[in-house]
Amino acid sequence: MIRGIKVLSPKKAATGFGGGRTYLSGVADWNGSETPVFVFFKEEEDEKVEQMVLSSSMTFDAGRYDFVVGHGLSLWDAELK
Repeated sequence: MIRGIKVLSPKKAATGFGGGRTYLSGVADWNGSETPVFVFFKEEEDEKVEQMVLSSSMTFDAGRYDFVVGHGLSLWDAELK
């Protein structure tokens, strides 16, 4: 579990995974460095980002995460806080 990750400049994106899923991408502070971040929502209903107001920053908790050097941080099972 990871809590309180602030995503700056979030943008809506989509993938063909699971019949088509929506996710967010942006930038986050990770271990003192700015890194790309990808936010995959816990519930498919939460993906309705066209109804969500994208702001200059959004904060998430995630059930799990991965960090890959050169790629960035992925937040899985994420919930907007």
